[in-house]
Amino acid sequence: MPQFGNVAIDFDLDDNFQMAICEEFMIYKIYNLNLLKFNPDYCIDCGTYRGYFTFLMAGKFPNCKTICIEPQPDNYRKLLNAANENNIELFSSHNNALSLKKGEVSLELWGSNLVKKVEGEVNGQYVDIPTIDLYEILAKIGNSDNFVLKMDIEGSELDFFPECISRLPTTCTVYLETHDGWNSLNDIKQRFVDNGFSFTVLRERSLYIDSFAQRN
Repeated sequence: MPQFGNVAIDFDLDDNFQMAICEEFMIYKIYNLNLLKFNPDYCIDCGTYRGYFTFLMAGKFPNCKTICIEPQPDNYRKLLNAANENNIELFSSHNNALSLKKGEVSLELWGSNLVKKVEGEVNGQYVDIPTIDLYEILAKIGNSDNFVLKMDIEGSELDFFPECISRLPTTCTVYLETHDGWNSLNDIKQRFVDNGFSFTVLRERSLYIDSFAQRN
């Protein structure tokens, strides 16, 4: 039973998506919190899934105020149940999809996750999810606050990157997964560097790239 912070998680070995997440955390250590050079005041976990990154943060930084955003209703329910069972207080949690538009967005069911609808795609099963704007949440975090942003939102990250980089607090770390290879990541990397961040690629799997940026 894998341990995330102080929380033990049951895994379904037949759930390929959950196994892929386990691989990210346990084998490739994409979310290594020892890379942080400061104690965070706030964390926004975009694409919280069932809370694995949030629980790691709670174990290492118990005073950090964590904001969870997860669109998939079953994953969101399991996140809240695990937090309650382990006495982990979430600063706020949202059963929403991140979007620049108010209203709803149509996402495709993909195993135990939801992914961005491909333009013109007519196959598969889709779910309409109410949206929330990342910029509205960022506006409530002060520029002097130490801040961590984790973003793994299955193709929707390009709605916010690289534009959101200039809006991030001064002391900031970003864990980011992109789905467009270097087509978009070259510009994202340069924008991080231009805004005073160091930038590191943690894992590259064809179009899927995990990266880490930090400014302090």
